[in-house]
Amino acid sequence: MTELDFTQLFLALTLLLILAKSLGEVCERVGLSAIVGEIAAGIVVGPSLLGPLLFSTTPAADRAFELVAELGAVLLLFWVGYREVRIERLKEIGIPELKATPIAFGVPFVSGFLLALAFGRGVLSAMFLGLAVSLTGLGVAVRTLMDVGKLQTDYGTDILWITVLGDIFALVVLGVLGSAVGGERLTLGATGFMLLRIALFFSGAYLFYRFLISPVASMILKFQVDEAKLGLVLGILFTFCYLSSLVGLHMVIGAFVAGLIVARKRELRTREMELKISGLAYGLFIPLFFALLGSKMQLNAFWHVPVLAFAVVVLGLASKFLGGLLGGLASRMNLHHSLMLGFGLMPKGGVDLVVIALGLKYGAVDFQMFSAFMGMVLLSLIAAPILLKLFGERLKP
Repeated sequence: MTELDFTQLFLALTLLLILAKSLGEVCERVGLSAIVGEIAAGIVVGPSLLGPLLFSTTPAADRAFELVAELGAVLLLFWVGYREVRIERLKEIGIPELKATPIAFGVPFVSGFLLALAFGRGVLSAMFLGLAVSLTGLGVAVRTLMDVGKLQTDYGTDILWITVLGDIFALVVLGVLGSAVGGERLTLGATGFMLLRIALFFSGAYLFYRFLISPVASMILKFQVDEAKLGLVLGILFTFCYLSSLVGLHMVIGAFVAGLIVARKRELRTREMELKISGLAYGLFIPLFFALLGSKMQLNAFWHVPVLAFAVVVLGLASKFLGGLLGGLASRMNLHHSLMLGFGLMPKGGVDLVVIALGLKYGAVDFQMFSAFMGMVLLSLIAAPILLKLFGERLKP
């Protein structure tokens, strides 16, 4: 990479970060998720608007942006495993949540899958779109429920557990899709070997948790320099990213597993450690991840292929709502509870963005489909809080 490339890179990252944090703050102040502002920052600085006037891209710079985005995705999934999912609490999941999850997940998955096929995309593209449409942004859902005062309600708890189960299942499916786009033919033998590799990775992760995390945590705590403790936790993260990649899984799966394991050690879940990880993740890399996703949106897709864009945005959100509603009703929840479940599962902006970004990177998802999905994300982040607040007034925590 030449000196000019570095200049362009740092200028672009500086503008992206400042604009992403600024627009994120504006969105927070008006009651929207900061992700809306961060994605909007990418759209503004991207090729659809000001990008061509500000920057001249090179292949080397594009690879550098890709690396920054990968780090953002890795830290996002690590944070989900470290802070937002508690494995020890999975035993609290009841029969209603277990019954509702396949329907809440399956209806939008099938909708997205069939939608892609209807517009002439292949099966692999349909799998990525279906998986992305089916998921709910866990962190966004938590924040949305908190903002409208519904986090501690029964349906608030149901929303969180269904989202957690969906994320875990999605990461397993992502492992299969990663092998498919990696050139493996999914014959019976290849599928068996792929599942063996996945089992090997998770078995190794369990053995690390069972026998090694305690001595590693004790070693980390002996360091006098606080930053060294953060460095070693990140070392665990990157090691799991490498190992998951080694067996054919994407790095984000290793990041998620690393977060789960590190979070199980109380010594590594201190408030100080959380603040340091959050500062690195949400202060730099995760906003840039969302902004770089926004920069890949092609706004002309909304008028060049308006039917596709409209179908993905409207039918995608409708199927998310319908999946939650039908899942609640099938689990014998009352109508209002089921309605709130439908609205609460609408917000995007978590693992779903990682899935669609990987689909774009692998060439399974084209820019038109990607842009339409990003439009769905933005609309969900605006509509879900309004709908939850409007309909939730009748049901007090």
